[in-house]
This record gives sequence, C-alpha cells and structure tokens, in this order.
Amino acid sequence: MNVERTKKCIEVMQAFVEGKEVEWRRKYQEHEQWKVINTAPTWNFTRFDYRIRKEPIEVWAFVSDRGVSLAEPEFLRKGASIGSDTRLIRLREVVE
Repeated sequence: MNVERTKKCIEVMQAFVEGKEVEWRRKYQEHEQWKVINTAPTWNFTRFDYRIRKEPIEVWAFVSDRGVSLAEPEFLRKGASIGSDTRLIRLREVVE
C-alpha cells in the first residue's frame, strides 16, 4: 500500500471514529451498491472499498407558471411571503 492509499484509509477510519457514516462494498464490484457500516468494522482494505458517505445537497426553489428560480437563504431566513401562484419546494440530490 502506497502513502496516498494509506492516507485515504486513515481518512475513512478517522471519519468513522468521528461518527460520520462510512460505506463499504466488495472491491472491483462497481455495479454493487454501497452499504452503510452499522457495526464496528473489521477493516479489510484488500477485499473491500470504503468511502465516507456523501451528504446530499439540498436547495429551495420557487416554482410558478413563470418558471423555477432558486430561493436565496437570506430570503428564507427573513420569512418573506411569496405570491399565491408560487410554491416553495425543497430539492434534494439523490446520492448513490
């Protein structure tokens, strides 16, 4: 294992220690879905790939007959009102 690969392994293990979610799958099985580690792992970097679980991006948007526009966080914090023909929706990234 080279220095860069060792650093990556340490980063994943450190994230687990800090309470972040870590995922695993069998090495060379790119078609296989990532699974969250639910118990104390027995790290095996030879047989398994590990990664820190990605947090999905979330944004708010205004949707009306005129189109879609992103809602500025400052606008949302102020509690500004929107027109009756406009809906405020939350968009969340799908992470695989």
